[in-house]
Amino acid sequence: MKRLVEAGLVTNSAPESAHNSPKRGWGINPHFGEAIRSFGSEDWVKELNLAMAGYKTWSEKYSTIREMSRVKVRISDDAEITFGPGAHNELQKQIIEEFLPRYGYGAEVIYVADGENRSLHHDKERLNSLNVFELKHEQLPDVLAFSEAKDWLYVIEAVTSTGPISLQRHVAISELLADVKCEGVVYVTAFPNREKPFTSFLPEIAWETEVWVASDPDHLIHFNGERFLGPYPVRQPD
Repeated sequence: MKRLVEAGLVTNSAPESAHNSPKRGWGINPHFGEAIRSFGSEDWVKELNLAMAGYKTWSEKYSTIREMSRVKVRISDDAEITFGPGAHNELQKQIIEEFLPRYGYGAEVIYVADGENRSLHHDKERLNSLNVFELKHEQLPDVLAFSEAKDWLYVIEAVTSTGPISLQRHVAISELLADVKCEGVVYVTAFPNREKPFTSFLPEIAWETEVWVASDPDHLIHFNGERFLGPYPVRQPD
């Protein structure tokens, strides 16, 4: 009954009562009564138009709510994009606004995907200059960014349920980017925190990649072996 009540087609006789209250009852909204009773008759269209005059449908209400909960993300000083609601898109916002300013060396976002639009932001000019050809949607990562200062291309996957940069994914993307025109490619898997799904995917994450956890934004986890091995200063006693 929930959707019918939200749409205003059905009314609850005791809306403040408990769900298991025997006083609760349901009935057709009187506003639509005449239209429903006229269904199949010559007056159906007229009565329906009268009932619908000034009425906001459930789809319209839902669209309004959905639009209000969209996620706004600033990708540059003069450009802003809007994600649909959801944990995955919230994580992408954190990648753009928290990860890249810390570790991107001034990187500009050149591609961003969204569940509603796999080409939400698509800088074709920059992608072409880097020799990143048009890829199929299922081949593209969630975020591509380019640091002109370092000449690095960032390939970033946002993981809230599936899709870390596993060995297979790393090999596949590396092959697709074999002719890319830059100093190198940085592969990053981003997670919301160090709980699931991070713990579930830990064995799958490829070597020679990075992991960033949004709940601890000032730290990176390097899956790079001895490349970053080195001592920290010995802490002297006070």
